[in-house]
Formats: sequence, C-alpha cells, structure tokens
Amino acid sequence: MRFAVKVLRADASVATLVLEAADAADAGRQAGAQGAVLSVGSAPLLQRMGRTSSARFPLLRSEE
Repeated sequence: MRFAVKVLRADASVATLVLEAADAADAGRQAGAQGAVLSVGSAPLLQRMGRTSSARFPLLRSEE
C-alpha cells in the first residue's frame, strides 16, 4: 500500500514522501531516514495509482 508521509528535514523544510510500505508504522520507519516524521496517512488516490501532480501535460511555448 502507498502512504503519504510528511517529514521535517534538517534544513527546517517540510517534505511529503509517497512510500510503498506494508503498514503505516513501516512507512514511518522508512521515512525516519529523511527527517522527523510529522504525519503518516494513506496516499491520495492519484498517487496510489502511480500518478503525481508532476504528471500533467507540459506547457509548450511558441515563438510565432
């Protein structure tokens, strides 16, 4: 199952990681290497399907 884990990194930035794990506790343990774990929850539907917000159509610029 995929989990969305928010972590606080050493540089004080907050990051959201999407991890494949057996359960929420396992996801928290995996994310612990990236920083202090703030929250663990199931990943949103699109992320569970393998799609992320960066999978959108690219914008092309035309110089006409």
